Amino acid sequence: MESNQFLGIAIGRQQAVVVCMDARGGEPEVTDSFLVRTDQGTTEAPSLAAAVGRAIRSRGLVYDESAAALSSDFYAQYPMHSMFTDSRQIEGTIRYDAEEATAADATTLAVTFEILDTGPRGSEVMVYSADRQSLTDILLDMQAEGMDPVVMEPEVVSLARVLDSKSNFAHDAETLYVILDADSCIFLKNANKGHGVYSRRLLRGAAADPTAELAGHLQLTLAAWSEPVQTLLLAGDTKSIDLEVLRQRTGRRVEKADLALPDTEGQAGPVLTAAALGAALAHVARGRKADFRRDFMPYQGRRKILQKSLRLMSVSLTVVLLVLAGYFQLKTFRMQRYTARLEKKLVAEYKAGMYGQNPPSNMPILTRLKSVHRQVKQRKEGLGPGDDNSVVAKLTYLLEAVNKTPSSIDVNVQQIAITERTLRLQGDTNGRRSTLQLFDEMKKHPRLEVESNRVSPSPPRDKFEVTLKVPGQGGS
Repeated sequence: MESNQFLGIAIGRQQAVVVCMDARGGEPEVTDSFLVRTDQGTTEAPSLAAAVGRAIRSRGLVYDESAAALSSDFYAQYPMHSMFTDSRQIEGTIRYDAEEATAADATTLAVTFEILDTGPRGSEVMVYSADRQSLTDILLDMQAEGMDPVVMEPEVVSLARVLDSKSNFAHDAETLYVILDADSCIFLKNANKGHGVYSRRLLRGAAADPTAELAGHLQLTLAAWSEPVQTLLLAGDTKSIDLEVLRQRTGRRVEKADLALPDTEGQAGPVLTAAALGAALAHVARGRKADFRRDFMPYQGRRKILQKSLRLMSVSLTVVLLVLAGYFQLKTFRMQRYTARLEKKLVAEYKAGMYGQNPPSNMPILTRLKSVHRQVKQRKEGLGPGDDNSVVAKLTYLLEAVNKTPSSIDVNVQQIAITERTLRLQGDTNGRRSTLQLFDEMKKHPRLEVESNRVSPSPPRDKFEVTLKVPGQGGS
C-alpha cells in the first residue's frame, strides 16, 4: 500500500540531511528532518551513505521512494555548447564533450546535464560530471541498507527546485539568489529562456568583514555572467551580512528571502537542508531533472515492480486464454461436423439438379448455381445484355459490325472461329479500302475490341484475318 511519503537525501562528504515529505494533502508537508554525520574523513563517503540507511531504518520511516542530492564536493560543472537541440541526442553525445572539458576518460565519469538555452545552431548546456566509482559506492552502500534512490542529482538542481516552489525563480532571469552557509555560499541564477540554472559555489572563511568578502565574490560573479542582474536575494545564514553595505558595494537591490526550511534535528546547514528538501520535492514537482544514475546505473525499481505485475498478469491471462481456446475449439469441432453434413447434402442436391455433374472445384457451388440460373433465364427470354460470353452474343456482335458497313463493301466471309476468349474472322473484300472500313466498324462497336488483324492482297480481292474479343470476358 502506498504511503505517499517521500525521502530527500542531501549527501556531503562528512554529513547528510534527510527530509521526509508527506504528499497526501494538497500541499506537501515535511514530517521529519534530521542530520546524519560521520567524522571518518572525506574518503569514507560510502560509510556515510550506509549510516544514512541505518538512521532511516532506526526511525522506522515508511516511504514510497527516495531521491538523493549530491553536494558540489562530488561533481564539477561546465557550461558547454552542443550542436543538438533534442535532449536525447544531447544525452547520447554529451559524455564525449565532457571528456574533452575534464581531460578525463569518459568511462570513469558519470555525466548529466541541463539545457540552458536552445537556438538554430544547437544548445547551451550545463554539464555536471562526477567520478563514476564514487557514486557507485554511495549507491551500493545505500542499496545494501534497503534504499534505492530514484535519482541522484547535483545539489544545485535540488536547490533550484526549492527556489521554484518558494519564489518566481523559474521565470526570473534577472535575480541572483545567494544561499549562505556557515562555511560556504552558493550563487544561483535562472538561465535566460531555459530550464537550467547557472551556479557557483564558494567557500567562506573566517573573514573579519563577511560583507566585504561576499561583495567581492558577487562583483566577480556578476562580471563573469553576461546576463543582467537587477536583484540580489539572500537566504540562509545572513546574520553577519550588512544588506545596506552590500547594496552600496554591488549597486543592486538587495533583499532577504525566506526559504521556509524545516527545523532539522542536529543543526544542519541551510544549503544541505535546502538540497534535501529539493530532492524530496523531485517526487511531486515536475520540471527540473538531471540524474547521474541514468548514465551509470539506471533506476530499476519501477521496472521490477512492473515486470512482476506483468508476469502475474501474463500467467493469469494465459490461463484465461487457454480456457477460452478450449471452449471455442470445442465449438469449432461441432461447427465443422455440422458444416460437413450440410456440404454433403448440398453436393447431392447439386448433382440432382445438374444431371449428375460434380460441383466445380474452382468456384463455390452457390456462385455456379447463380451463373447457371442466369444463363437459363437469358436463354428463356432471349439474348440479354449480360450474356456477352455466349457464342450467340459474340456472333451477334460480329454480324452487327459487318451489317453496318456501307453497301459498296463486298464482304465474303470464309471462316468464323469462336473460342471462350476470342472471335476470329477470315474472309476477303473487294479492296483494301473496303477492308479498312470493315475494321473501322468493328472498332466502333461498343462490345467488340480488335486484338489483331492481318491483310494480304489477292487480286482482284483483298484477304484479311482479324481477331476480336469482348471486353471483360476471357483471360488475357
